[in-house]
Amino acid sequence: MQYREEEIKEKIIFIVKEEMGLDLSLIDPDRDIRDQVFLDSMQLTELYAAVVEELNIQVPLSIMSARTFNEILKALNAEFAKLAV
Repeated sequence: MQYREEEIKEKIIFIVKEEMGLDLSLIDPDRDIRDQVFLDSMQLTELYAAVVEELNIQVPLSIMSARTFNEILKALNAEFAKLAV
């Protein structure tokens, strides 16, 4: 399935709110999400896993280096762009 950027963003926001109980409207999308909402490495891994499952996409492990909301969004958009080719 192909998603538009806005749909990906909405799904990430939903997952973060439902799975982690966090409100992304309170964070700066260009700052490290871990520092803003006090996520540890395991919680961040769980977040990535939930996003991958919800979007039904395989992503390289390099996505784990994305630390800001915008970096995560950019990495996912890049993966969907590869699938569209």
